Amino acid sequence: MEARLEDRRVFELLRREDKHYLGGGDGIIFAPPLPLWLDRPGFWDGVHYFLFAVRPAFTVTLVNPMGRERPLELRSRAWTPAELNVRYASGGLDLRERRIVLPGGRLVSEWVVTNRGDTPTEHTLVAWTAQEGADLAERAHCFQDEHSVRFRLTARDAQLRGDTLDLDVALTVADGAGTCIAESQHMRAYPNPPHWAVTPFSDHWLDRRLIGTRRLAAAPPERGRTLVFAGVSRPLLLEPGESTTIQVRMELEPVRPELRVPRPPLPVAGNAWRASYESWARFYQKTPLLAASDPWVERYFAYRWYGLRLNFLGPAGNYAAPTCAEGTEFFHDAVSYSAWCHARELRWLSDPTRARGTLRTFLRQQRADGGMPGIVYLDGVHPNAFYIADWGGSLLAIEEVHPDAGFLAECYGPLERFAEHMRQDRDADGSGMYDVRDPYETGQETMSRYTAVDPDADRQHFDYRLRLKGVDITIYMYRLHRALAWVAAALGDRAGVRGHDAAADRIAHAVLEHMWDPGAQLFSDVNPETGRRTLVKAAVCFYPYLTDIPAREHLAGLNRHLFDQTAFWLPYPVPSTAADDPTFSADAEWKDVRQSCTWNGRVWPMTNSHLVDALGNVSTTLDHGLRARTAELLTSYLRMLFFDGDPLRPNSFEHYSPFTGRPSLYRGLDDYQHSWVNDLIIRYVAGFRPRGTGFVLDPFPCDLEFLRLERIPFRGHAITIEIEEGAVRVLVDGGDVREARIGEPLTIEPG
Repeated sequence: MEARLEDRRVFELLRREDKHYLGGGDGIIFAPPLPLWLDRPGFWDGVHYFLFAVRPAFTVTLVNPMGRERPLELRSRAWTPAELNVRYASGGLDLRERRIVLPGGRLVSEWVVTNRGDTPTEHTLVAWTAQEGADLAERAHCFQDEHSVRFRLTARDAQLRGDTLDLDVALTVADGAGTCIAESQHMRAYPNPPHWAVTPFSDHWLDRRLIGTRRLAAAPPERGRTLVFAGVSRPLLLEPGESTTIQVRMELEPVRPELRVPRPPLPVAGNAWRASYESWARFYQKTPLLAASDPWVERYFAYRWYGLRLNFLGPAGNYAAPTCAEGTEFFHDAVSYSAWCHARELRWLSDPTRARGTLRTFLRQQRADGGMPGIVYLDGVHPNAFYIADWGGSLLAIEEVHPDAGFLAECYGPLERFAEHMRQDRDADGSGMYDVRDPYETGQETMSRYTAVDPDADRQHFDYRLRLKGVDITIYMYRLHRALAWVAAALGDRAGVRGHDAAADRIAHAVLEHMWDPGAQLFSDVNPETGRRTLVKAAVCFYPYLTDIPAREHLAGLNRHLFDQTAFWLPYPVPSTAADDPTFSADAEWKDVRQSCTWNGRVWPMTNSHLVDALGNVSTTLDHGLRARTAELLTSYLRMLFFDGDPLRPNSFEHYSPFTGRPSLYRGLDDYQHSWVNDLIIRYVAGFRPRGTGFVLDPFPCDLEFLRLERIPFRGHAITIEIEEGAVRVLVDGGDVREARIGEPLTIEPG
């Protein structure tokens, strides 16, 4: 399938020199957070098969006839989602390597080698790996045949839970012209670098005794360690001006068939890069396509779709309903904290399968008591993790764009059981407010909102010893009951409508009566032991503004606190905890130690996504004057998601500084997906907001000279939006044109 011109433009938008993440859109990724060996060919820094790490993968070395390495001089490196294109030089040789991760667990290093010199050259290209002998399971499955080396490897999960996955691994030269080499050697606890000089190959090259068909290694010695070196060598005999193409690949396949991802046919040598581009192009043809005068908006829209597909999971194992991971490395699994966020963005794909899959993945693993698992792994679930989530809001979000009564019915029963479980477990006192029982279940590990009721809260990790009536969890439950009432009406369950509306009304009353503080003009968590509001100023205190609970008398508090430049409205708003809180740190420090995940002052995309929606909701229903503030927050939010404000270098880290906008680079975890950005761009920048069976077209004042957004899916239609010179124009299925001035909302019911 050939990529169309407009889809190729996406790759040009994203092309850059400072990135390296690669994936095939099914759970296998090359995304080392702080790579050590990126300048070396291949994938030595390691890859992940879902959550299971394979480190190292392999490298490629150029050697002369004496078996000595020919150093490669790095000339350039360019990245797109489809490949890492690297150019080297060595003497008179010009070498181009394309690193690619294809669907089906295939890591490809594709080479074009050209002799630019005046004389013939004789070299050998060697693809090789060095694996821990202790990780090579079942020696009968570790061997070399005529053109490849194969071994059964025990991969370990990146979260260090002790789980393992047995993978059959093959390292091959695609054209069948390679010769296999293998040796093992006893080692102490030394590093395992991709250095040819430390391999036994370099010493035994000339005597050729390392060549032949045999098993790769004996059992490791009782003490110390065995490294098993295995590779495939390919001779290079090139006349002046002559070129050759070589495809090296490593294929990963679980021993258990149900854990395998689908495998498309293999491309022939020289075509792997093209297959990768076409795979990505097919995905982008399912996304809306955006062009805009604002380069931050335009580039981030394309980049966000890349980040989502990079983290796609399945179909395989517990991801039979394909879903999306929260991020890379030890986040490369399905997490309920972020799954509902993914649903909000993935609903804008023309195919709703993966958006629905984000909910199905968790509903199918629902516990017997109605509780929802916090983490779903490829082959299991976390035994006790739980995260709060806006399941109801996400179900309705999918339904707005891709209505399906069958899917509503499928979700209704499980979500009803979950709501009842939460009522019994988290609102046992019948207050209408729900308990947070552990900081981890909100994703907010260190924060004064918890230590306000338990000084030891920051030491808990799914221990469930905390008790706090939380604003965020209570609002999520309100949204769930309102959503279930809507679904009940759609399914004809009148008793369900009455019951869920009554539950939502009870929660709304509790929020206004007990969580709103008239003096502080702030919604607040409540200490259930004392019944008093904590009055800790956290960004989650604004979550009620996502709903219809607040009235006009609550707007003064929103303006007073959110736009306070000494508290929340910092240069890059909005910090998770107000700047005037005693625990505030812009530098991710908690008790003077920099932490992985701090919520005492960092800006989290997760929270900002909530707050853009909260302001958007209030500016639509209560105060139209807040439209400019909504646009200001969204614009600042988007600018923050670029290195040093450079529109050519988008990113997506866990959290950022509210003063500089710098991300958590020290963690090295880019492309972390627990927010919704493209959904905000579609609904506020382009102004496309579903309403009932139709939609409202009402762009917010984001200071655009022009914008064109094509291929918006909506209830079986394709919508195009054009903004230029203060006017907005909408086309339904290429016709039915309507126009208006910005600020004059259009309401449209497609035929």
